[in-house]
Amino acid sequence: MISAVVVTFNRKKLLLECLNALKTQTYPLNAIFIIDGPSKDGTPEALMTHGYIVKLPPKDYSEFLWETENVIYNSTNHPIRIHYIRFYKDMGGSGGFYEGVKRAYKCGYHWIWLMDDDAEPKRDALEKLMKYVDMRDAVGLACLKVDPEGNVLRWHRGYFYFEDVSKHIVKPIQDHEYKNKNFVEIDHSSFVGLLVNAKGIKKIGFPDKRFFLHYDDVEYCIRLRKIGKIYMVPDSIIIHKEYFKKKFNSKRVSRKNGL
Repeated sequence: MISAVVVTFNRKKLLLECLNALKTQTYPLNAIFIIDGPSKDGTPEALMTHGYIVKLPPKDYSEFLWETENVIYNSTNHPIRIHYIRFYKDMGGSGGFYEGVKRAYKCGYHWIWLMDDDAEPKRDALEKLMKYVDMRDAVGLACLKVDPEGNVLRWHRGYFYFEDVSKHIVKPIQDHEYKNKNFVEIDHSSFVGLLVNAKGIKKIGFPDKRFFLHYDDVEYCIRLRKIGKIYMVPDSIIIHKEYFKKKFNSKRVSRKNGL
């Protein structure tokens, strides 16, 4: 039982590309949790047009969030349950991952695949990760992150380096450390293609929503590493559209600061 958690905010085009990549995985997902932050760009309408949801959220809502469920089918007629959760207050990316992981865990999914809306996993990305889920000590499995041109994004995964915390939180893994290897142990992966074991979540809890936007992934991996190991699988590739992400982050930080 595998679910994905996708956190989105005002990027409906990128979100639809992400969802299509998840829908067409060669190893099919059982569910996708879409956490909407709340978008103002017509994201719910786009999701409804493309069949991911069958009803729109109310414009005004007295509760903290609104949710709806639907079932879609991939090309082999495999059902994928869609959980759409819309916030009515901006909780940042951290709040979205907290809510998504909490809900997927409580629904009983064994592995939970985390990503932003500007992530696009290759069609066999999940299949490549699933080869290693039976490793006894694995609490997390990470994709190799690349930009749209195929350049490796080094800072998305690596090792903790605490000799000078003011300057170094994560030391990126170098090419020679994983080339020609099926997998390699790492300390940290961003929430872009990190597959988390529910047994680990049971022990350490959910991502910390208080971070709002940054470093929730770093802190969560520190907790994961206390109870097990995180492995990066170089053949499992996910495209992270960094240019768009930087623009998005600056907008979210401005919103948080009231600018």
